[in-house]
Amino acid sequence: MILASALIAAVSCMTFVGANPSLWPDPIRETVRSVRARAEVTKAQMQLTDGRRLSGVSGRAGIVFTRVFSDYALVPLRVAGPVLFIAGAGLALAGSLRWFRRASQNHALVSLLTVGVLVAAPMLSTPLDRPRLYMLPVFFAGLATAAGLAWLAGRIRTWMPGRTAR
Repeated sequence: MILASALIAAVSCMTFVGANPSLWPDPIRETVRSVRARAEVTKAQMQLTDGRRLSGVSGRAGIVFTRVFSDYALVPLRVAGPVLFIAGAGLALAGSLRWFRRASQNHALVSLLTVGVLVAAPMLSTPLDRPRLYMLPVFFAGLATAAGLAWLAGRIRTWMPGRTAR
């Protein structure tokens, strides 16, 4: 498993560098330069007075929660959306734990949970409130919400009287 992870990381790095010609001369130096340039752009955007600067961790968490689970959500309901998300994320986490214990062969749940967390979690650290920054967190929250909906539909179907076996 460690060898497979190392191989995936190496292929991912080569693909990233290969897809970005600006990194070809010196991938490490150019990556650092790109990150520093992005930090300068973010700093400049924070100086703007357009009301999109997020203050403090609680301010960020509140606006991110509102954007992901209400404004741009798959199920834009104040309580149902987060509950369905928690159910779907819980299913993915439980499936991942079964996979780690070798009680399941469902690699998709591990991939979904890992990629979703790695892509969506940094949203809490951004000091800006820009719609484009919510695209990937909303996408992965939507996947978890859909899984929660599927779980709920399955539970309702088993509780319905007179259901037919399929």
